[in-house]
Amino acid sequence: MLSLSITRTRTETRKGFATLGEIKNVKIEAKGWLELGTSSSESYTYSPCQKAQTECAAAGVDLKADGLNCGACGTRCGNGAYCSAGKCTGGNAD
Repeated sequence: MLSLSITRTRTETRKGFATLGEIKNVKIEAKGWLELGTSSSESYTYSPCQKAQTECAAAGVDLKADGLNCGACGTRCGNGAYCSAGKCTGGNAD
């Protein structure tokens, strides 16, 4: 499974904004600035498996039918056996 996450941040400063007001009949003209910040994130997860599959060694497998991963990852059916319902059957497996 592969997960990727990206976060972007942007900050913008705008200057020269005038504010007007009065304090006891005195006119005030202060200069100020505004700082704007935005952030966004996105993520994606990739899995090689389809529904009802399990990831074994970076591959999607059906543990109920895969002779190299029978019932669990890495459990191999040998000696002419095959995987059925997650168990090695046939051949010399019985």
